Amino acid sequence: MRHIDHPGPVSTQRSIAVDCDVEYAEIALAPGSVLLDSLAQALKTRGVCSAVARLRGGSFDPFVFYMPAISTTPAHAVYFSDRHEPAGPVHLEQAAVTIGRRDDLPWLHCHGIWHDSDGNRLGGHVLPNEAHIAESITASIWFLRGASFDVTPNPETAFSLFEPVETGESSSDTTRGF
Repeated sequence: MRHIDHPGPVSTQRSIAVDCDVEYAEIALAPGSVLLDSLAQALKTRGVCSAVARLRGGSFDPFVFYMPAISTTPAHAVYFSDRHEPAGPVHLEQAAVTIGRRDDLPWLHCHGIWHDSDGNRLGGHVLPNEAHIAESITASIWFLRGASFDVTPNPETAFSLFEPVETGESSSDTTRGF
């Protein structure tokens, strides 16, 4: 079995769970906006600050992504490839998104599969503030109420990662959000 040894101390708590309510909706992310802004607005409309989503169809142009890579320094076990900026639109097959907060501002983590303008099927880590929606994207979203995903330093990986945090909001409280 493959195994990655991260540079930091091994966490004794391998999973973290927080009780919350979930509300499902399917929406269209309109052309002309940036992926991060479009999803942040969808959460703001619902009065929440976190969600998970599945994206399907549509396209991005311009678009920037990274691939996973082995780290070139001992600071991390894994890292990111060089920056990729495909010419022309990329057509989204599907993507998985975690939406939350970083420094009390909207942020998201997105891995996807798409086809470039030459028809090549590619995948990787989408840069949320550099993925411009060119053609409407269908988003199946599970909005969280009572919990949020906050970017938190992770000593084991030496990265900052999303971690669930209890917010104290109830399904009837819509005052919290972005």
